[in-house]
Amino acid sequence: MSENYQPGYGQPQGATPPPAAPWPPSTILVTPGLSEADAKRSRRWRTVIGVALILTGLAAGGIAALQALNVGGFGDDDPLVAMAVAGYNVILGLVLIGFGVWNLAARRTLQRGPLIAAAIVSGIQIVVGAFNLIDFAVSSGRFPPLGGIIVQIVILRQAIVLLRLKRT
Repeated sequence: MSENYQPGYGQPQGATPPPAAPWPPSTILVTPGLSEADAKRSRRWRTVIGVALILTGLAAGGIAALQALNVGGFGDDDPLVAMAVAGYNVILGLVLIGFGVWNLAARRTLQRGPLIAAAIVSGIQIVVGAFNLIDFAVSSGRFPPLGGIIVQIVILRQAIVLLRLKRT
């Protein structure tokens, strides 16, 4: 390898460029301000939170589509109520997808904003979902599905845990 290599014309015969750095880097990229273990945990859980928010946003969009089509037992007697619920679910879906993408984009940072937004939206969804579950149980007499509430509780818990990580 030639120490005097410079790109361009007029290179001596046999001059070779310096070797390129390996990709992907062999070292773990550490988020500044966190220990290596905490940085790894933060990246992993921010990814989980982001993906969960995106998936629940897509589910809200699917519920909005069903509500707009008035199929699948979601229909109300008043079409205005059905359209209002569909509009709410469209806005909720877009907000969840946006916050999910924001959490994925901020995986390697110390930004608190995406985690705070995820915690607030999840808290609101837990409260609204609890009212919906009670309404479903009372009106149908069946045990309500709890999957959505459980996902939101996990998102809220992990967002709080990540917000409490000790900075170095």
